[in-house]
Amino acid sequence: MVEVISSSARSLVRGLNNKVDQLNALNHPNVRRLVDLSIRNVEIEGIPPYLRDPTAKAILPSNYPGVKNALSGAMKIASILPYDATHKGNRVIAIARKSLADEADIFLRALGIRNFVYPALYDDKAGKYSLGTAVYKNVIRSLNEPGRVLWMSVTGKTDKNGLGLGDIRSGAVVFSASTNVPLIPLAFEMQNQVGKKGKIIARFGPVIPPPNLQNLDDIDKTDLIEVYSLLLMSHIAHLLPNKQRGDFENAEKILLDINRRLGIG
Repeated sequence: MVEVISSSARSLVRGLNNKVDQLNALNHPNVRRLVDLSIRNVEIEGIPPYLRDPTAKAILPSNYPGVKNALSGAMKIASILPYDATHKGNRVIAIARKSLADEADIFLRALGIRNFVYPALYDDKAGKYSLGTAVYKNVIRSLNEPGRVLWMSVTGKTDKNGLGLGDIRSGAVVFSASTNVPLIPLAFEMQNQVGKKGKIIARFGPVIPPPNLQNLDDIDKTDLIEVYSLLLMSHIAHLLPNKQRGDFENAEKILLDINRRLGIG
């Protein structure tokens, strides 16, 4: 009898969990407004005109000042970006650790975090987080839909505010090249307040066209992807105060060098 009751209880819990996950409340305008008001520790310094068009697509690579801080910033952005209700699914999606969705509380799950987060798994051999083939294809599919905005970090570590020369990730550039979706660097500045929860200032950089990898051999493709990844990290660092730039204290010089190399400006 106990086993039967236990089995029934587990089935009931699973059913309730599934219903909570299916709410996807972040798609509702009133809920997005409430989310915007509830995430008080994140301040957005202006939405780029480009993103005010609900059909505009973009990839937002950012620094990584901690899992919760980055997720709070991404959800705040998701709550205030113009949204076309006729489009399928969330406008903003994120690539983050699978555990964020698995361990989310009922509030985040009701908001639809399972539809918001595309899970990355830790690869013991590579020593970093990566996407499985199915998840990678789902991200590409999503970016081909109108108005989609993808947030992801340019690094896998929080050291040096996520701006370490030894931990540059090229995923954002690869997605941009594969889908012809522009990149918009995003910086999360941390402001510590005595006796209060730390404040996060989110700043957007310029719209950067996707890299053109066509007609390049493998060596040149790899080189251009690396240069673009450095370009993104330098733009992000440029938006941050000096003490939060990690290995990119001289971001302005790096930007000049990269722009000359790419023939920009």
